[in-house]
Amino acid sequence: MSNKSKVDEFFNAMSDEVCNFIKSSESGFSESWVPATYIKEQLDLKKACIPAR
Repeated sequence: MSNKSKVDEFFNAMSDEVCNFIKSSESGFSESWVPATYIKEQLDLKKACIPAR
């Protein structure tokens, strides 16, 4: 499997997991709108966009 294929696979799996989390959280918010800050805090999404060197 190529590096590109592996990255694609990981991103797809990650997006599926985040979508599942959002869907399961919708009932706790008005109009099923889950705030981005809630998602970020709950999933501990604190990764930097640029890798540290």
